[in-house]
Amino acid sequence: MKFKVIALLLAGLFSCTSVSLAQTDDKVYQIVDIPATFPGGTESCMKYIASHLEYPQKALEKGVQGKVTVGFTVEIDGSITDIGVVKSVDPDLDAEAMRIFSKMPNWQPGELNGQKVRCECYFPVIFKLR
Repeated sequence: MKFKVIALLLAGLFSCTSVSLAQTDDKVYQIVDIPATFPGGTESCMKYIASHLEYPQKALEKGVQGKVTVGFTVEIDGSITDIGVVKSVDPDLDAEAMRIFSKMPNWQPGELNGQKVRCECYFPVIFKLR
């Protein structure tokens, strides 16, 4: 009887430890089962960017346009951190792209093996003069 109680206690301790380790995993994953997504999906993200984009005056004056690729981490709680430019066009356009992502609402986090995980994401911001 004592053995069964000890075995159950040890099993409970192990399962709590496993959950604790999963929740404190600092690794940022590039490959996940379910990728992180903006609320409403990619099309909603593009609409969000288009409605919040403010074309920098200096870039307008220089006639600069192009695609800035932004890299960032979606945290377990959906917040966006570690925002940076992966493919640059112009410092003013880069700064505007980063500003947009810094103001975004939380995303749905990615999942790996049924657990929410931190994931690395990339998204293009297209600046086009009309």
